[in-house]
Amino acid sequence: MNNSPAKWPPAYQAVKETWTVYWKLYRQTGSVFRSPYLHLAFVLGLFLFPWLGCGYSNTTWSELALGIFPNLMGFTLGGYAILVAFGDRTFMRNLCGPDEDGRASPYMELNAMFVHFILMQGFSILFAYISKATGIVTGPLALIGTTVSLYALLLAFSATLTVMRFAGAYDNFMCNQRKRENQKEDNS
Repeated sequence: MNNSPAKWPPAYQAVKETWTVYWKLYRQTGSVFRSPYLHLAFVLGLFLFPWLGCGYSNTTWSELALGIFPNLMGFTLGGYAILVAFGDRTFMRNLCGPDEDGRASPYMELNAMFVHFILMQGFSILFAYISKATGIVTGPLALIGTTVSLYALLLAFSATLTVMRFAGAYDNFMCNQRKRENQKEDNS
């Protein structure tokens, strides 16, 4: 059987292309494996694993994940939708398009950050469902699930700081635009 992607159904091809775009963009913004948020999640996961993954607590990591991430994901998706529609035309035009080196635009980097944040929340929910469905709440799955859940939670800080950086860029843009308008008025 030929497993060539060209022979895959169009829906699968579209999914593959979308994941490829996401991964290329996110990798450009800073590899996931170099992320201080992932490193902190791993350290915290090792620390919390005995309580959340080995039955020494009344609550498992999967119960926490299923209690936190569905609501957080809904809130994140709403915020992401608002953020994508943010800014005026001139500002968005200045943020869009790759730079001279072919790096992704700040707009696409922002999108990649939010997509990554949402995907990690989704993976956390997925691991938690698998854990609950199979009854496997300890062992390697628990360590992975705890770490992924902590990483997804810590990405809230990263997303917040990215939004602040985006807002700072918008603020600078608007200040510069106001200065240009004032200079035009003064020259008139």
